[in-house]
Amino acid sequence: MKVGSKEFYELMEQFERDFAYDNPVREGKESWKYQHFYSNVNNMFLAYMAGYSLGKSEEDADGASD
Repeated sequence: MKVGSKEFYELMEQFERDFAYDNPVREGKESWKYQHFYSNVNNMFLAYMAGYSLGKSEEDADGASD
């Protein structure tokens, strides 16, 4: 998934809904090239993004074996 893509923005929106109680605060886009997306919950988002990518790759692998 490419940072800045529609899929990426959708993932950010889902993360913000899932973790609304932590009140995620987005960083400016200039920080994204350093993998800094949120000022207060960035490590949680990186883990969330990694889990999403793993799940997507597993799904793709399962689809390839059909």
